Amino acid sequence: MKTYDETFRSVLRKRDEILTQKQNRTRALKKTLVPAVCALTVLLAGVGLWKSGVLNRGKATLPPETVSGETTPAIDRETVSAIGKGGLAAPGGDTNVTGGNLQNAPEYETTANAASEDGPISVVTGTTQPSQDETTTSVPYGGDGYGYFCIPALLTREIVTVGEKITDEEAAAYFADDRGHLIASLSSSGVPTENLRVSDKGYCHVCYAGVEGEKLEVRENFRDYLVYNGDSLVAIVTLSKENGTLYSTPSFGAAWFDDYNAFLNGHRGEELVYVYAGFAEIILTPDGGMYAPLPAIVPEWYMQGIEDPYHVFYHPGDVYVP
Repeated sequence: MKTYDETFRSVLRKRDEILTQKQNRTRALKKTLVPAVCALTVLLAGVGLWKSGVLNRGKATLPPETVSGETTPAIDRETVSAIGKGGLAAPGGDTNVTGGNLQNAPEYETTANAASEDGPISVVTGTTQPSQDETTTSVPYGGDGYGYFCIPALLTREIVTVGEKITDEEAAAYFADDRGHLIASLSSSGVPTENLRVSDKGYCHVCYAGVEGEKLEVRENFRDYLVYNGDSLVAIVTLSKENGTLYSTPSFGAAWFDDYNAFLNGHRGEELVYVYAGFAEIILTPDGGMYAPLPAIVPEWYMQGIEDPYHVFYHPGDVYVP
């Protein structure tokens, strides 16, 4: 079975396939229209020059004493590319905020550290090439060395529901039939299952990727259910629905399960709002608090500049009451 991180990325990639296809169609249309417009412009310019008589003039020649100047060295393309992308980061520097674009949903960038007399030097590597559709902000994160990850800009406040809706009733029926298989799968991976139970209620997420013209989407064809052994959270099962059929993807073994369970216990009876800002899962509380199950995510950076994010992202489909 997949680890939690593998499952997490797999589900999100599947979630964004439709968005990627839409972007590809837009790019294909641009590639067709732009050359056509350029060709028409060149044709019209040629006709204008021909009518003006410029093309009939004699060929100009340089006087004998003219000497061509020295060739100016070209700027190193790799250097320009690195500077333009914010590719060189000074250790311990101020927050670097750049506007950028990503062809696909935001991914973490990696860093390579090299020792120097003044301390470690961080060079950002593996930067994703930008497209013309997605707006992101690069923000440094702490920890060992330095690095950046991309935060999608919130460009809309309109929320819509998409996908084939999964109800808690049909999920309960699915888990009743699949219980034996779920127990066998988790047990074979070393997960305790002697007192296994699945939560009666599930939750969806409201999603956005910083794409121009997008709407906030509550994707009702992906719904998470918490799996407990006694009082311990041991797994999260993501149900997906396609053509009326339910599919399940269990995730287990995450080191942050205990902390997430403690967070849920501390907010019993509250309506929690679940958000996917790109690949970052963020949970908003009614009192204005915010929490990210993955320790590497700092939710305040994602919500910076958004006034009252709890009510901005609130929708019955992305609410869970523990």
